[in-house]
Amino acid sequence: MAYPPYQNRLYGHAWFSAQSNATIALTDASSNASLENVQNMVITQIIATGPWTIYRGSNVVFQTSNTSYHFDFAGTGTAISQYSNATLVCNTSSATASLLIQVAKQSSANGTTI
Repeated sequence: MAYPPYQNRLYGHAWFSAQSNATIALTDASSNASLENVQNMVITQIIATGPWTIYRGSNVVFQTSNTSYHFDFAGTGTAISQYSNATLVCNTSSATASLLIQVAKQSSANGTTI
């Protein structure tokens, strides 16, 4: 299970953390459901220890072995954007793994995409 997001910016980005298998839906990234309808999330950073496989729906978009790492995709001018409207599924086989994942949100407000 993922913990509720922190540093969740309206129409911006959100950080999630997990210490075991986690599912993050688009609605989990909304900082205020009455103002923001999240339609897409792209992965902009991953900080983790342990092995992780990250899916968008049933599609693998990121996979690592048992190590510590920090990938700053946005800092290098990119993001993991495949299947950005699908639920994020983060799986690990380690009892001591931990994950921080940042997503940038594409949202709509009052019918207007932001």
